[in-house]
Amino acid sequence: VGEGDGADGLRGVDDKGRINDPDLRANVRLIEALRDALGPDAMLRIDSNQAFSLPSCLATAKLSSGRAK
Repeated sequence: VGEGDGADGLRGVDDKGRINDPDLRANVRLIEALRDALGPDAMLRIDSNQAFSLPSCLATAKLSSGRAK
């Protein structure tokens, strides 16, 4: 679901449950593809519907930390 006011275009995207692969690197590739498509200024919010433990969330963040905003 995108959000924006129409004047300045899309400002952010909410992902609801699609980033939930047990392979953390697959999740990072999807996050990076979204970031590439949206550009560096769009807000990207990920909601994996409790699919991950805290350690797996932290590992995913660490794997993608070079691209984080």
